[in-house]
Amino acid sequence: MIKRFLCILLCALFVFCPLVCATESIEIKDFSASVGLRKLTDNNVRTYSAADSVMLSGVSGAKYVYLVFWDAAPTVSVTVNGKTVVSENKFLQNLITLPENANDSIEIKFDKKVNLSEIRVFKEGELPNDVPRWTKPIEKADLLLVATHSDDDQLFFAGLLPYYAGEKKYSVQVAYFIDHNRNVVRRHELLEGLWTVGVTAYPVISFFPDEYSESYDEALKNLNRHGFTEKEIIEWQTELIKRFKPLVVVSHDLAGEYGHGQHILCAETLIKGIENAAATHKVQKLYLHLYKENEITMNYDTPLESFGGKTAFEVSKLGFECHKTQHQYWFYEWLNKREMAADITSYSPCEFGLYKSEVGADITGGDMFENIKTYGEIAEEQNTLTPEPEIKNPVFETKPGKDYTAYYIIAAAAGVVVILVVLIIVRKIREKD
Repeated sequence: MIKRFLCILLCALFVFCPLVCATESIEIKDFSASVGLRKLTDNNVRTYSAADSVMLSGVSGAKYVYLVFWDAAPTVSVTVNGKTVVSENKFLQNLITLPENANDSIEIKFDKKVNLSEIRVFKEGELPNDVPRWTKPIEKADLLLVATHSDDDQLFFAGLLPYYAGEKKYSVQVAYFIDHNRNVVRRHELLEGLWTVGVTAYPVISFFPDEYSESYDEALKNLNRHGFTEKEIIEWQTELIKRFKPLVVVSHDLAGEYGHGQHILCAETLIKGIENAAATHKVQKLYLHLYKENEITMNYDTPLESFGGKTAFEVSKLGFECHKTQHQYWFYEWLNKREMAADITSYSPCEFGLYKSEVGADITGGDMFENIKTYGEIAEEQNTLTPEPEIKNPVFETKPGKDYTAYYIIAAAAGVVVILVVLIIVRKIREKD
């Protein structure tokens, strides 16, 4: 009888202790705000409230505030328990870590009146995958992708970002040649798509407007009508190279894939920008989509560990799912009608050519970093690498659980004490008998 009692007690301890010790991120939903709360919690970026400040109540224990702005992001000041933290990132999606857990309320102030779309509040713990933790644009990029439109990175470069940013964990920066200023929702689709495929550095977007054309000259004339000269366009590309100091640059087909003039203008002016920036920074490699010299074929159909066994191509499909405004066009079927990237024959996302190289031709092929050491590898060799906190972001990444070792030790010790007490009690009972 006594042995059975002890077995039951031990089983209960082993089952119960992990449940007690385990914690998880809990979103605080039942809070109130000084502006239209319904619009801010409806999970719809298109609905928003104009505000220059927000007071939240009923947020006891909050550690994070996640803010989504509709069309422009301000500098944000957040005060909790008399302590203030300031975020100058000006991200449309901005996660702010509070200086300490909130007692009850959070005061949020903006440096200008803005359209606020969403607010979410979280307690301390692992954040949900759909809440991005953007970092600032990279100072030194292993790879710079210059895409024209907000969805081109998921289409004609399908697989590139999941592989190099998500799986390889290289420092990847994405820049967009066009600003969809007349379709604001595409900016949000852009961000959601990037986060889905493993990019953590906030993107750079130009101020050049979107307008369809079928040649370099036509695309240039369109931008001329909006007040932009060819020189200014090339200068923008030049500054990209000087700012991010990329080792590898990737961009569009010189024929504009399906003949889009803005794709052509993007690629041609980028080449000139790289040449102009050479005195400041020399790009080691420039790959252009579908370029017919020094060709390489990328393999985006191998399962990736960081995405739970999904291939880079499959992950880019998920990234394009975020671009819902574009699903009505031909390239939705073009991307999704094939299960493998290798099956796409027209405008294949796997086919590139090495347009320019400072490190010789590719011999093995299939890797844009052949003959190149990343900035991280160089720093490790020089013994100067300062590790940065790893950003956990891919939606399908298998994440290690929280370390509960200390809790288990305490629970085990408590269990031993309980068992000893029980044994003492049993012994005293026997002595009395």
